[in-house]
Amino acid sequence: MTTPTRPQTLINDWPVRATRVVSLSLGLAILVLAVLGYRSVSARPYLARPHTYRAAIMMALDERAIEYRDVQVHDACPTNPSDCSGSWVAVTTATGPVSGQITCQRYHEDCTLSLAMLDIHHIPLPALAQDDPWLWAIKQRIQAFVLSFHSRLRL
Repeated sequence: MTTPTRPQTLINDWPVRATRVVSLSLGLAILVLAVLGYRSVSARPYLARPHTYRAAIMMALDERAIEYRDVQVHDACPTNPSDCSGSWVAVTTATGPVSGQITCQRYHEDCTLSLAMLDIHHIPLPALAQDDPWLWAIKQRIQAFVLSFHSRLRL
């Protein structure tokens, strides 16, 4: 007696099933690569975070196609970040000097720029690239040492 054999269908045929799995995997991989490639081409180029308010203001002015000759920022924040009241800005344009201010919700974060003569009111500035807190503390101590050293030399 012979045992009945199952008919060879596409579902039961191992080589056909393996080929189908490989084909679907390759198709999925190609689709993922296509989507990632499209995102990388269509995405806005990465802009590095500025290290200074001056660089942040220059980026904001460049985005709005406002021509300027010079940008100066006078930091009103003392060495203690909790006493920060903002910064004053002076921009030299082709028509003359323009003054304004930077207002921040937190120390160097959530800052906006206002230059009334250029019709710029509370535009958000990019967050500044900050050093690690320990590096900031070391820089402050070095700066305090240098200032005290200069004052002793003057005596």
